[in-house]
Amino acid sequence: MLDWSDERSGFDWPSPAVTTFLVGVAAVSSLYLYDYYVAHVYLVGQWKVSPLEWLFLLSLSVFAALVVATARRRRDAARVWRRFRTDTGAVVALFVFTSIVVIGLFGPYVRPVTHNLLYATQPPLFFERSMVAVPSCSGRVVEGQCHGSLRFPLGTDRFGRDVLALTVAGARIATLITFIAGLLVVPLATVVGLLAGYRGGWVDKIAVTGIDAQQTVPAIIVYVLIVSLSNRSLALFVVLFGLFSWGSAARLIRSETRQRRELGYVLAARNLGGDTGHLLRRHLLPNVSNAVVTVTAHLVPILVLTEAAIAFLDLTNPDLLSWGRTVVSAQHWWVPLPAVIALVAMAVSCKLVGDGLRDALDPRGER
Repeated sequence: MLDWSDERSGFDWPSPAVTTFLVGVAAVSSLYLYDYYVAHVYLVGQWKVSPLEWLFLLSLSVFAALVVATARRRRDAARVWRRFRTDTGAVVALFVFTSIVVIGLFGPYVRPVTHNLLYATQPPLFFERSMVAVPSCSGRVVEGQCHGSLRFPLGTDRFGRDVLALTVAGARIATLITFIAGLLVVPLATVVGLLAGYRGGWVDKIAVTGIDAQQTVPAIIVYVLIVSLSNRSLALFVVLFGLFSWGSAARLIRSETRQRRELGYVLAARNLGGDTGHLLRRHLLPNVSNAVVTVTAHLVPILVLTEAAIAFLDLTNPDLLSWGRTVVSAQHWWVPLPAVIALVAMAVSCKLVGDGLRDALDPRGER
């Protein structure tokens, strides 16, 4: 968790984590202004930054701050890791989840999606297809059968696009959604839940009323209404479903905070003169961190699966190379299969990692 201040000489200096966050926000803001007023089209080389990528860059500021905060608490981080690695399933899930994220961030640059109608509907490796059904075979031709090749190990779709490249491109979309949801939406829910649970009174009433109002309006209805009047955008999807998804997370954190605000260590810190910020930062946030992890582990898969469902319903940009779009545009069995497997692996691994971190962070599980 973040150390929000560094108390020295009677003045609350920003901690290194907060300084990192502010510097990151300033850097992203400067890049955006440069892109808008100077570059106009391409920020660097041929990189045309999309609205979703701007949100992703902003989320990296939060990620960098978390890394700095964790580095300053190496002993606590080592303790959590020792407990986490005893859960073999969670460790395997962490490896799978990290692999998908790394592939999503760097894979599209290694294996970009290209169109080549000459090699449309190529079968995957170890499978074969009649030459009558393929324009040209990239592998061996034996007795009129086109065999899969290493050039397209997962085959190609009807447009001649490499299915492996499509799966990698879908991993990028899922990775961007994961970072934005986990590092922008969840902190909002955490702040609202902590303040509502600790302060109570009118602050709690306003927060609960806002959460109730948010949860009575289905995000899908708002999304359909907006896309019917404007262009379909993945950034619009993330913003809308993020804003309409943090209410249940804030409610859970609020409940955890209410249970702990009258415990002995909180009352002692309050009686010693600790202000609200100090109590929330030093005593309550560390003890509801397992709830925050649980919230993140549930929210991220929901948003990734929701995007796939929205794409399957043809309510996203048709040029978007997400796993859901790959599934809906497929006409042969080998095209959607890798995307479905990757989608399930992403959702399950995130949930298992969240469960493992929740148990590792739970102070009642100390051994």
